[in-house]
Amino acid sequence: MKNPDIVLCKEDEILLLRDGAERPEPLTLKSVQNLPAGYILILPDSLINLVYTDIEPIKRKKLAPMVRLYLEGISPEKELSEDDYGYLLTKPVIAFFYTDRYRKTLERLGSVFERASAVTVPSLIALLSIQGSFYLKTERTCLIKDNRGFVHIHGDVEGLDPSSIEKVIDLTGENCQELVGMVRGLLKGGAIKSIDIKSTQAKDKKGFFAQTKKDLLFWAVLYLFLIAGVILRIMPVKKEIALYQSEIQRIYSKAGVSKEADPYGMLLFKLKKLKGSREKTVEPIRVLYALSEAFEGKAVVESISLGREYLRIKGKANDLEGLDRAINHLKGALKIDFKTEAAKVGKEGVTFSISGKVK
Repeated sequence: MKNPDIVLCKEDEILLLRDGAERPEPLTLKSVQNLPAGYILILPDSLINLVYTDIEPIKRKKLAPMVRLYLEGISPEKELSEDDYGYLLTKPVIAFFYTDRYRKTLERLGSVFERASAVTVPSLIALLSIQGSFYLKTERTCLIKDNRGFVHIHGDVEGLDPSSIEKVIDLTGENCQELVGMVRGLLKGGAIKSIDIKSTQAKDKKGFFAQTKKDLLFWAVLYLFLIAGVILRIMPVKKEIALYQSEIQRIYSKAGVSKEADPYGMLLFKLKKLKGSREKTVEPIRVLYALSEAFEGKAVVESISLGREYLRIKGKANDLEGLDRAINHLKGALKIDFKTEAAKVGKEGVTFSISGKVK
């Protein structure tokens, strides 16, 4: 059976490694997009940041939150979303952070990812292929593995003692046959899928949506019980509401606003208008009280005409001076500018008629 082609993406070039070919073929982004589906896509090591964990693989539903808590302990400055990290069901579990470059590459070349049978990076290939300690170096990263675990570093390592390392793999040059050999070995053993970061991400999302569906079902049932309880509680209230609505309609009809588009607004308008007209009218008690203080018993009031706009007072005063004092007092007490319509001096005093406009 023919092995699938390998698309090796280095930092500054893309190579196609066909099964049986002696030398790799250079590719462009456009030519990669035209390749038939089923190839192995090896991304630059710097697109993800691998993390060693001591977590044993269990059911994925329980494993996802464990890995997330583990990574948040390493990177406590922010709360992780499912798009920030991934993990592999190796023993122990290998976790990783997606970098911004990975997300941008996935967004730009999504179809290239989809047509690949597996998507991985050189460090993951080496971790599954090599037993014992080793040191792997790529253009921008290095990975050191020993019997205690591994560390994945973005950048160079200074002061490394190679004497304790059993194997050194340098992928910075043009020779990539050792990497191809490891991929072929994983394909032969059927282990290539275990380091497929594309399928890992897809399964996480599937599990997430499956759990979300269960949560939605639970909340839907709870919501139905809540609605049923509310309906039972409001049924007696509906009768009271109907009585209130009937009484309100009766008030609208009596006020002559029931046929208006906004009967409540029209009712408020009429009340405001009525209140305004009443405020313009002087109360009769105030008029009588003001007259008793104005004339101090030195005049006889014969008639009082009180309308909405005018107040007219007729009577007899002892003299003109007393009439003037009374008019000034009435102006201040009733806030009405009185004018003398008539003042006739006779033997029995001054017959007068004064009036003023109610403001």
